[in-house]
Order: sequence, then structure tokens, then C-alpha cells
Amino acid sequence: MVDAAFKYGYNTPESFLRAFSRLHGISPSQAREKGRTLRAFPRLSFHIQIKGVEDMNDKIVEKEPFQVIGKALEVTVKDDQNKKDISGFLERIKSQRLYRFLKAAYRPARLPWRLHGF
Repeated sequence: MVDAAFKYGYNTPESFLRAFSRLHGISPSQAREKGRTLRAFPRLSFHIQIKGVEDMNDKIVEKEPFQVIGKALEVTVKDDQNKKDISGFLERIKSQRLYRFLKAAYRPARLPWRLHGF
């Protein structure tokens, strides 16, 4: 029973025993007896539909070729760390005046195809 308790996310075998008994009306040891039946539930499934509030009036236009210059940041959403990392990233860019540097330095003949690490 200890293995089953931890496998299904219970902190103690006792908490598993209480939940099992409450759900099925019998203990796990009684459930092992021949002829006993357990309450079963079908697998849950979810269907999520995301819909925009307003229709967008998009159009496709032809543009002259252009280059995109940027600075990469890898973030994680664990514990909302992404919010802290992105905020700090933007502050560093502002404090380093990176935007003005890129704007002043941008001359296609002087820049490589991609810029890495400032």
C-alpha cells in the first residue's frame, strides 16, 4: 500500500487509505478479496477552445527584403521566473543603450548577417 500511496501522490499511506475508503466504501485490503467490486470512473478529457474577441482585418503585402537584429533570452515559466527574467532583460537593454547602438551601427555592409552576444 505504501507504493500505491506514493505512486498516486499521497504524502502518507494513511492519507491514501482514508481517500480510498471514502471513495470505494471499503479498505484496500477488502478490495483485494475475491468478488469485490470498486467504483470506477471514465478517464477525464478536456476540450479547450480559444477564440479571439474581435476579428482581425489582416492583409498580405509585399515588402522589400530587410534584416532583423535582436538579442536572445531563454526563460522558464516555472515559478513565474519568466516575468522576472524578461523585466530584468528589458532593463539591461535600456541601461546598456543597446537599442541606440544597434540603430547607429546598422549599415548592411558593416554588419554580419546575424549579431550574437552584446
